[in-house]
Amino acid sequence: MPKLRGLIVDDVEAIREALKEILESDEEIEIVGMAANGQDAVKQASELQPDFITMDLQMPDMNGLQATREILNAHSIPILIIADAQDDELIFKALTLGASEVIVKSDLSPDKAEHLIQKIKEVVKS
Repeated sequence: MPKLRGLIVDDVEAIREALKEILESDEEIEIVGMAANGQDAVKQASELQPDFITMDLQMPDMNGLQATREILNAHSIPILIIADAQDDELIFKALTLGASEVIVKSDLSPDKAEHLIQKIKEVVKS
């Protein structure tokens, strides 16, 4: 069975690396790209055609809302928003744009890794 191919988008390198480690701990997931801003995310989404994207909302250059809008206008790729809990308004806007799921950054701990992996698999397979 082919692996689920993911693109991680976050301006903080430590978060990108942590997400990659968590997600690739599952043998069915492979991270094929990482982007530090929305512009790079849009470019990589077109080039790599991943099965899913994890998207930070607050980034320099192009934020996650703008990137989500551009990606979903061009591709049908499930986008999981990775957000701070206090970003209620941005989370609502992202879901309105068509984001598939919201994960709160505090849920990115290793003990909650299985929950995150299951959400990704559910979103990709639905």
